[in-house]
Amino acid sequence: TAGLLAEKLGLEVERFVAATNRNDVVPAYLREGEYRPRSSVATISNAMDVGAPSNFARMENIFGNEWESMKARVAGFSYDDQSTRETIRRIKAETGYTLEPHGAIGWLAAEEWRKLNPEAQTVVLETAHPAKFLDVMEEELGKGAVAIPERLGCLADLEKVTIPMVPDVEVFAEWLRSIG
Repeated sequence: TAGLLAEKLGLEVERFVAATNRNDVVPAYLREGEYRPRSSVATISNAMDVGAPSNFARMENIFGNEWESMKARVAGFSYDDQSTRETIRRIKAETGYTLEPHGAIGWLAAEEWRKLNPEAQTVVLETAHPAKFLDVMEEELGKGAVAIPERLGCLADLEKVTIPMVPDVEVFAEWLRSIG
């Protein structure tokens, strides 16, 4: 959604490519024209494990609730964990670059888009540092293949603090005021 808003503010973009995992609600909508939210499916690209995307309403608003308009500006692709894992390994072997799972999905979509549009230039955005997904990275690239940055590694030594709270906005607001 941020890219669509940036375009509204003047960023020149020929086309957007939305990439996701098996939770393919948006790519399915772009193909079929019917929005069908559902329960999410757990994957190794967990930030994309969304069966009812909260940004979909904003996307609809940007395109005036017109499927054809959205479909004309946004292409959608989805990939399974096996393809994601294979891409992490392949790109590391071919380029030396370490993609985290979300970036691997973006990379796959960019490759697919360039096959369909050979003249296209693409930019792939990633979610986080690969060390955030250390278990997956070590499974695919081997133990020690991803160095943990100091600013992330120091967090492992901190005590985890959990604050039980009822799901009430006023209670949450009061708690925020109390710690400020």
